[in-house]
Amino acid sequence: MVNQDKLADYVQYYQPLALTSFILSVILFIFILITRLCRFKATRRLNYKLYLWTMLIDIINHLPLQFDLEDNVVGCKSYMIVNYIINFASICLNVALAYNIHMVFILNKSNRTLSEFHTMLVVIFASIVLTIPFATITLINPKCTLMIYYEGWRGLLKMLGLVGFSFFALTTYCLVIFIMVVKKLISHKVVNSNNVDNSQLTNNYIKKLIFRLCLYPLVPVLVWYPYILTTIIDTLDLTVYSYVFVGLQGIVASMQGMFNFLFFLSDPALPEIYMEIHDKYFKREHESKVQLTDFKDPEYNRNVALTYDLNSNSNNSSGLNINIKLV
Repeated sequence: MVNQDKLADYVQYYQPLALTSFILSVILFIFILITRLCRFKATRRLNYKLYLWTMLIDIINHLPLQFDLEDNVVGCKSYMIVNYIINFASICLNVALAYNIHMVFILNKSNRTLSEFHTMLVVIFASIVLTIPFATITLINPKCTLMIYYEGWRGLLKMLGLVGFSFFALTTYCLVIFIMVVKKLISHKVVNSNNVDNSQLTNNYIKKLIFRLCLYPLVPVLVWYPYILTTIIDTLDLTVYSYVFVGLQGIVASMQGMFNFLFFLSDPALPEIYMEIHDKYFKREHESKVQLTDFKDPEYNRNVALTYDLNSNSNNSSGLNINIKLV
C-alpha cells in the first residue's frame, strides 16, 4: 500500500491543477458555444461540434468538490457512481472522435461517421451501461472508499474487472487509431485534383490538419493508461517508490482539462475563425479552406477539389481515396 505521508507531497498539487483545468474548460466551453451560435463556417465540422460536449464533461469532471465523502457512505457511493459515469462519458466521446477518424481516414467510409446527435446518444448509453457493474458492487458493499484499488488483491481485481478492462480497451482503440493515421501521414501522399493551380491547400497543410484532429483521442490514453499502471504497481507493491507513480497519476488526471485545452489551440478551425472575423470586419467574403468529417451536411454540394490519396508513395494506384471538400 502506498505511503500516504509521502503521497501528500503530490496530493497538494491536485486541487490547484484541477481548478486550473476547470477554469480552462469553462473558458473553452464558452468560446466554442459562442462561435457555434455565431455560425462560423469552421464550426460546422463534426469534431468541432463534439468538442463542445468534451469540454462540458471536463467541467463536470473537474468541478471543485469540498466534501468529506469518506465519512458519508451515501454521498461517497453517489459520488463514485456519478464520477465513473462521467469518466466513461469522457472516454466514449473521445472514442467517438477516434471512430469518425477511423471511418474517414483509414477505411474511407465517410458515410458511416456518427452525427453529433447519434454520438451523444451512444456516449450516454455506453457510459451508463459500462458503469452498471461498478454501480452494482458499490451499492451492495456496506463500505465506500474513493480509492477502490487501495484494498490489496480484492481492490485490484475489482478495479480491473469493473472498470479497468473497459478503460484499457477503449483507450487502446484511441491509441491504435492515432498510430495508424500517423503511419499513413508518413508513408502516403496527398494528390491535388481539379482546381490544383487555384488551390492554396498544400500537402503539408492537409497532413498537419489531419494530425491535429487525431490529437484529441490521445487524451484518454494520457489520463487512463497511468491509472491502470499505477493500480497494478501499488497493489502488487512492485517498488518502494509506488507513491511516486500514484502521485504522478493523480497529477495527470487533474490535468485532463488542460490537455484538451492545449490540443484545441492547435485546431485548424481557430485560424479560419480568425480570418472569417477579420474578413467580415473589412466586409470581404472569405471561404473556409477545408471541412472535414461532416460530409452529410446538405449544404455541401460543391465538387471535390482535393483528394487525400491513401496509396503509398509507390506506383501502386489501387488504393483508396479520401475526399476533402472545399466549402
